[in-house]
Amino acid sequence: MTKIASVILNYESSDVLKLTLESIRKQTLKSDLTIVVDNGSHDSYPEVMKSFPEVKQINLGANYGTLAANAGIMAAYEAGCDYIFLDDSDGVLDANVLEELAVFMEHHPYVGIAGPMFYEVGHAPIMTIHRTTGSAEIKDLTFDPAWTACIGIAMIRRQVIKATGAINPDYFAYFNDTDFCIRAKTKG
Repeated sequence: MTKIASVILNYESSDVLKLTLESIRKQTLKSDLTIVVDNGSHDSYPEVMKSFPEVKQINLGANYGTLAANAGIMAAYEAGCDYIFLDDSDGVLDANVLEELAVFMEHHPYVGIAGPMFYEVGHAPIMTIHRTTGSAEIKDLTFDPAWTACIGIAMIRRQVIKATGAINPDYFAYFNDTDFCIRAKTKG
């Protein structure tokens, strides 16, 4: 059985983190493991998390930028998850996102990273997320071939983590996704 982890990166975003975690709870395909990695927030983060006792918390105590996602990525990898879904705390999901991504990944074993289309709440798509290999379109999710991606919201196959490792520690924020996807593409 396929095992999925959802890893949410948070920093000072408790108001939207609550909405994102609620959207993870409402997925048609449930995560086997949900992890919030917090970058030392000083807002109402501890209070919000009381409403989500099923969520594993990794509290870093300081702001490590997007590199902090590595703590969640490696926890999910060590837990044996086949797919690791990364999301930022403001990435509220439609109810079928995890299911659609997992089905797509299962039907396209050559794809290592896939992500959904971004929408501004209540509006049309604002951008398509580009991924490393493959091209297909399913429902509201678009997948295009490219070397770079936004791994702020993406499903990553376990084998990609095994081949590339996690996010490059040389990047606090920005271009870490480009670096990650180039490394994934280079590894095949």
